[in-house]
Amino acid sequence: MRPPLDRRELVRKELARLEAEIALCDRCYGHEPRLPARFERPGLPPRVLIIGERPPRAVLSAQGRIGPSCRDGGTRFLTTMLREAGIPVEETVCGAAALCRPASRALEKVVPPSVWSRECASFVAQLVRLTEPRLLVPLGHRALRALKIAFPQEDSIRQLRFPAMIGRTVQVGSVLVHPLYHTTVRARVTRPEREQRRDWRRVGRVWEWLASGERGPLPRSLARPP
Repeated sequence: MRPPLDRRELVRKELARLEAEIALCDRCYGHEPRLPARFERPGLPPRVLIIGERPPRAVLSAQGRIGPSCRDGGTRFLTTMLREAGIPVEETVCGAAALCRPASRALEKVVPPSVWSRECASFVAQLVRLTEPRLLVPLGHRALRALKIAFPQEDSIRQLRFPAMIGRTVQVGSVLVHPLYHTTVRARVTRPEREQRRDWRRVGRVWEWLASGERGPLPRSLARPP
């Protein structure tokens, strides 16, 4: 008999399965050639899930996996923020609200974000379920919208607003959801780097509390009902 898979290996196997589903999807672009997302495998059982908006075309074109080791500017800054917050990169999985791009740039302009965020929501839901994160960080309003579509029954997620809820932590079952801005260069015009570093220090305190076994006082950002 084969020994049972540990959680890290199970997540890796499930990520491969999800990649295959994404590669075969034809809901937004029919049978036109696409650049489907692939995921970096966590070095340890994952406890953190980051949901961005859409992987850069250059990353998908290079057949790279989306994750902390990507070299685009937004991901480099994200990785820096994770390290400054004390969140282990090896326990982090990165996903997105849109998990492919059409090979044709012209076709990409035809399908609006409202369509691909709706059609990709089932993949986002699968990604959350298979990683079972303790901390879930949606980056930007489209990532937050993807979560609302993926989990319509969760009142706590439906009530989240962007950017009003930046820096607030909401508990959904065993998961803490903490919305933040994108870490891209463009987003850092709206939310300057100094403010983003402050935002990530707050989420770092949430992680520290989780990593301690939820000992000590609650993080200030975590609002719980009385």
